[in-house]
Amino acid sequence: MVGSMARLNLYSHLLSNNAARIFQSSPFAKGDFNSLWNNLAQAIEIVESLSRVETLIRAYLLNEKSIRDTDSLKNTQYGALRAAGAVECPRGTLYHYYEADERGKVSAADMVTPSAQNTARIEQDIREVVSTALSATTALSEEQIKAQLETLIRAYDPCNTCATHMVRIHLQ
Repeated sequence: MVGSMARLNLYSHLLSNNAARIFQSSPFAKGDFNSLWNNLAQAIEIVESLSRVETLIRAYLLNEKSIRDTDSLKNTQYGALRAAGAVECPRGTLYHYYEADERGKVSAADMVTPSAQNTARIEQDIREVVSTALSATTALSEEQIKAQLETLIRAYDPCNTCATHMVRIHLQ
């Protein structure tokens, strides 16, 4: 899995005060990384981000030259180029690639979104939910299975949340 849960699993020791306290009181601190906790992981990262934003704003207000210096942007030269990048976002890493022509106009672009990276794991979890729901010991109704699938998808990705109303269950 990519995204907040993976980052917390690997880097929780780097969290600052409030985010660290929330993490320590969460299921993650006990080793529970169930996919349904993804929204909690995202919330912990938001708390961490707000703490870092506060630090940056304080530095900016204190006129730290390294943050306020925009002189280097004034003499930007444009030309044909290719560039790639990666940036962390709530659901995982966004990979992006761009090509620009001689005038600096984008001529090609490609992105690999966290939603695309999570698809295989989401499908695996969907199979597990359906398999468990159809087992002889649980035997859930169509509406109960639909609710569980919608909850699972929402836990992964708000971009996919809009699609959850499309879930159709047909037991045979």
